[in-house]
Amino acid sequence: MSEADDKGSIIHNAFEGVESPENYRSKEDIEVYRRMLLEKTEAQSGYIQRHIGDTGNVFEAGTGNGRLLLSLALRGAIEKGLGVDVAQSRIDFANLWAKDLALDARISFKTMDLLAFPEPSASYSMCICITGAFGYFPFLRENGDSLTLDYFNRLLDSNGWLLLELYNHPVNKRRCLEEKDNVYRHWEELPEQDPFSHYLSERTFDPASRVMRHRKIFVRRSDGFIDDSRMEALRLYERGEVMELLESRGFEVLRFDSDWRDTVFKDGDEVSVVLARKK
Repeated sequence: MSEADDKGSIIHNAFEGVESPENYRSKEDIEVYRRMLLEKTEAQSGYIQRHIGDTGNVFEAGTGNGRLLLSLALRGAIEKGLGVDVAQSRIDFANLWAKDLALDARISFKTMDLLAFPEPSASYSMCICITGAFGYFPFLRENGDSLTLDYFNRLLDSNGWLLLELYNHPVNKRRCLEEKDNVYRHWEELPEQDPFSHYLSERTFDPASRVMRHRKIFVRRSDGFIDDSRMEALRLYERGEVMELLESRGFEVLRFDSDWRDTVFKDGDEVSVVLARKK
């Protein structure tokens, strides 16, 4: 297996199977989980409607379970949407959810290796990449962030919108560097609606590459099953790097916030929410 294939497996395995049917005790558990997902997406959907308004055809990279596109469609904020992800189980979850909401004629999901840069079959008014997923691309491929932004540029209409959410992990980064073995371990409790009750985090950070690796060990709520197969790796950015990168790939940055409530970003904030437009 090549290094590229190995890196691809890391990202794929981080999420494959997370929302598989066997993780839920009943259909009601799935509905409870879906409602929780929509509730946690309200701030993101609200941000988009506040600053962009209603829009046309939307492309989401790293769509996961599809919650954002479905939330926007339920609000009437988008006409159509395509969400792509590498995890087939998550795409299956999203497509079934869209069907159950009678949105599958407008909102669709499919597996895609974005770094293969498939020829666009449509143009879009907005490209979205949230929950830190943009940080995977430079880990997976040299200059993967620049190449991905170039691809978004190709997908977008004139003056199309780009929305990124980056995870900065200032506390986790500091804690890794403080540990003698560079491994920061801690337990996290998940919401009661989640099919998993807890997970153990093991994080490492390499200052040279600015890549944080995060191994997760999940405990399934229904039967105590231990899922220790999850690990992700993402590149962390400073604000100036993001501004320069976007400007160099043909985007004008319009907002740089630290959350979905319009709080202006300050160095040391956990999250960067970046709204840009194609020049």
